[in-house]
Amino acid sequence: MVNSPASYTQDTNVNTDHEELTQDSHPPGPGRQPQHVDDDRDFDVSNAGKINKSESEEPPIPNATIPSSSKQTAKADEIKIHCSNNTVTWRDEDGEHQTDHLDLEINIDTTANTAFLRLYGDVFIKSSKPPNRRAIYVYIRPEIIKSITYQNENNVRSLCFSLALESDLVTPKEPIVAKPKSKALLNSIVALSQVTSFTVRLNSSSTTPSAQLKKIASIFSPRPSWNAALGDLSGLYTGKGGQIVNASTAAASTHAQAESPPPYVPASSNERVFKKRKLDIPQADEHGSSANNSDMPPINSILNDMEKRIMNSIRQLGEKLLDVDASSNHCRYGTEEREELLEEVATRVDDELTDLRIQSTDVIEDVKDEVDRMLNQVDDDAKERIELLESELEGRMKHIAEEAAEKYVKDTLLNASWRMDGTMSLQRQM
Repeated sequence: MVNSPASYTQDTNVNTDHEELTQDSHPPGPGRQPQHVDDDRDFDVSNAGKINKSESEEPPIPNATIPSSSKQTAKADEIKIHCSNNTVTWRDEDGEHQTDHLDLEINIDTTANTAFLRLYGDVFIKSSKPPNRRAIYVYIRPEIIKSITYQNENNVRSLCFSLALESDLVTPKEPIVAKPKSKALLNSIVALSQVTSFTVRLNSSSTTPSAQLKKIASIFSPRPSWNAALGDLSGLYTGKGGQIVNASTAAASTHAQAESPPPYVPASSNERVFKKRKLDIPQADEHGSSANNSDMPPINSILNDMEKRIMNSIRQLGEKLLDVDASSNHCRYGTEEREELLEEVATRVDDELTDLRIQSTDVIEDVKDEVDRMLNQVDDDAKERIELLESELEGRMKHIAEEAAEKYVKDTLLNASWRMDGTMSLQRQM
């Protein structure tokens, strides 16, 4: 993550330029005049860098606290931006797609002629221990970038990427299984790594100066080389390191299914390896036989499957115990083998209990989500029904009041009497 500076210079023309930047700027190097795009960490107007006279000059703006949606460093030979919650659109053989909540991070050193670009999103995964959220990255190496174009249409700023090859998809080294609410985001990131043309529409709250975005687009002529230090994967995921994976492999990992326990093989006293099996909840069939097409997971099926696996393991271990008792070498080896089998029984039971605990937690969470969805739906239906009944009741009450008034006037006129002085009495006769 790029460290945010203490202050930055705002761009007063962020949403006022509508021209599309072409790539005719000079590459970084000795012949390129460095430009002070932003202020340094300790902003001082007296010694701030001068802007090239060919560009429009803007009056300096006092220090301001940098928002979380945009981070930028103010060095003449370095550009650092971090824009959060952007929308990325692309097109493939299935049509046009888009995804939200992706962060864009760019770090360019024009002096060293290196660059570091990546997109990433936070995906919630099924994990027995925290953290249960992992960042999935799309690394864009400058060597594969054909062009970057800056656009500003209707005050919506964007960077259009055109690549010669597909980007690198970076994930944790351990298998990942996304939770239902993050599957769409994970699939979108995987699909994004398989295309060579996409557009990043910056969040409207981003205060990254347009001048920096233009400069980023212009720098890629010629392209800088990849910044190996920033692109080192060994520092990702709390020091465990990441790996560049094939997009099809990553997609397959999201559909990993739980497997039955392997048959027991007696381990020698010199070498015994006990491995925790990583299980995943079997995904519900998209074309299930449920009459109401409910999204609720098949809890009974999951529990029955776990019970079968546990009973199968116990049965296999029981058979092994019987074999030991019936063995001709029982007196010599029975005690040692029995201890090994008992230890194996304890290990397998512990594995099954751990898996059961993990799966039960995920199932309960899915059930809670489904119950919340159903309660919200019932609440909405009830509100709609109440409004309908109130409207119908109001109409009936109005009709009854009109009929009562009409009847009262009619009865009063029928019972009216004329007096001798020519006046008329409207008093009703009881």
